[in-house]
Amino acid sequence: MNMKVGFGLNNNLLINRFTPVNTSFQGAKKNDKSLQKDVFERSETTSIDKSLLPEPSLDDFNRRYKYRFKKSKNLNSLVRFINGHIKNENLLGQGKHSKVYKFSDDNFSNYVIKCIKPEGSMTLPINLFPDINLGQPIAQIGDNMFILKRQEGVEHSFHNWGDIINGRADISRQQALKFCDDIQKISKFPDESYEEYASKLKLLFDNGYKSDSLNPNNMLIDYKNQKLNFVDFYLANRPAKKECYVDMVVSILDYRLYPQILNLLTPNEQEKFLASSKEIIEKCYNAAENVGLSTDKEIFKAFIDDLDIRWSKGKLNEDYEKFKDCISII
Repeated sequence: MNMKVGFGLNNNLLINRFTPVNTSFQGAKKNDKSLQKDVFERSETTSIDKSLLPEPSLDDFNRRYKYRFKKSKNLNSLVRFINGHIKNENLLGQGKHSKVYKFSDDNFSNYVIKCIKPEGSMTLPINLFPDINLGQPIAQIGDNMFILKRQEGVEHSFHNWGDIINGRADISRQQALKFCDDIQKISKFPDESYEEYASKLKLLFDNGYKSDSLNPNNMLIDYKNQKLNFVDFYLANRPAKKECYVDMVVSILDYRLYPQILNLLTPNEQEKFLASSKEIIEKCYNAAENVGLSTDKEIFKAFIDDLDIRWSKGKLNEDYEKFKDCISII
């Protein structure tokens, strides 16, 4: 099979196929005979100063790699470099079908490596929205490995969210208190942070994509810079897959577990939690209105109706009604 590799400064990094990442997430094979050597385009720029492009991009990654490996520009060296960072101490997070690792080399701190299990898939085009950081892939290595733009922040809600939703674990009071504290902090984020979040959702909708708002683990909360980031979106291939301000609300407040969290709090704690929640809802609504994202809550209702019909058997609507009983403002 012919392999096309562009690794220059022309925004054409297309690593179409090395070897698939194996199911143990150890990376691509280092000495695969199918790898072509010395195929990287050479650049007249062999060094670069510390003012590298501030935003993660395809061009920026090219420059950093060439600066880091001036004398080694072939496919084997890239595979060895990537594999060297796929280890437990670099694990940032994992989902049902993938794991995400950071680069331990500070020169690549704006990027992460996503390894997908054989049964999983990456449906996003490479280098989508090149001028904006939505945590999207900028390059693909084989069938299962991707280099993504890194989003700052910590995973929102509970680390065992999937187990709780599926009845394999319970929320502890300590977890509930931690979530309550997080919501109070997020409620104090400036309006600009909410507007930036709403603008990204509108960008997705305007271009035919949808955020995965049902899983709060897909949100990364940057408490230091008071930013609301997300790391997963997909092609909106059904009419009901639209965005509105409620998508913001249900992600931040973890609507599916909200009643359980509320029940674990004392009356005084509940009062503070509800006040912070309502402040967040109002900020989400105002942000959406200001950037042109829909404020029609029926859009979200139609979205979960569609999902309930196809696979969740009414559970999403049931959870949504319980959530609305707790928060009368929605």
